[in-house]
Amino acid sequence: QRWQDFLPPEMLKNVHEFIRQQQDHRQPYYAAAVMGKYSTRDNVPKFVLKYFYDANGEPLASGTDGVQRIYDWGQTEETHTYARNINDLPVAKALLDCINKQTGQQHNNLYVIYYFDGDHYINQHHDKDKTFVDGTPFFLLNLLLEGNPRVFQFSKKSGTTLKAIALKDNEALEVSAAANKKYKHGLKVNKSWKGFRVSIVARTINESLLAKPAAEERKVEY
Repeated sequence: QRWQDFLPPEMLKNVHEFIRQQQDHRQPYYAAAVMGKYSTRDNVPKFVLKYFYDANGEPLASGTDGVQRIYDWGQTEETHTYARNINDLPVAKALLDCINKQTGQQHNNLYVIYYFDGDHYINQHHDKDKTFVDGTPFFLLNLLLEGNPRVFQFSKKSGTTLKAIALKDNEALEVSAAANKKYKHGLKVNKSWKGFRVSIVARTINESLLAKPAAEERKVEY
């Protein structure tokens, strides 16, 4: 599903301002090591906002001294400590509430991803849905604060482009669970592009984190 002008004007203005104010919180999220090696490509700078829960499963009104639900796409464990409580950021909480109201979902996780040049891109991929609540879609809100639109692509498993969309400011997409399994999506490299573009991705993350049998124990430095 696709929306033009997803946010009302006043909220869009507030979210644009929030995005500019929060850009110093973005960090690189590296993929976990494979065969002792990991990619040092920035993998697009971002920050993550979510709910944190107390021992009774109630959302914390503030802070991160509780349980978090992790969207696991294969990132290093240290990145789990970067997440912030969405309840500490009223504009972000209002945005998530707006997304859920308009889509009828109960998303609980926001990835805020920054793109400043053509080397910031996302390879064609399927969202890793093993930590999604079963059957839930993911939602993407495109914010274009400066520059021309970037091309967001859906492709078949063969690599053939299925659809290419030059996403404008305040344009949104919802990708169903079935479509995410069947088709890949990504943001093309565009070496000549300069600007200020942000993707805000909402997902519904479940309570469980699956571990591999006989998984290696690893310490995380906070």
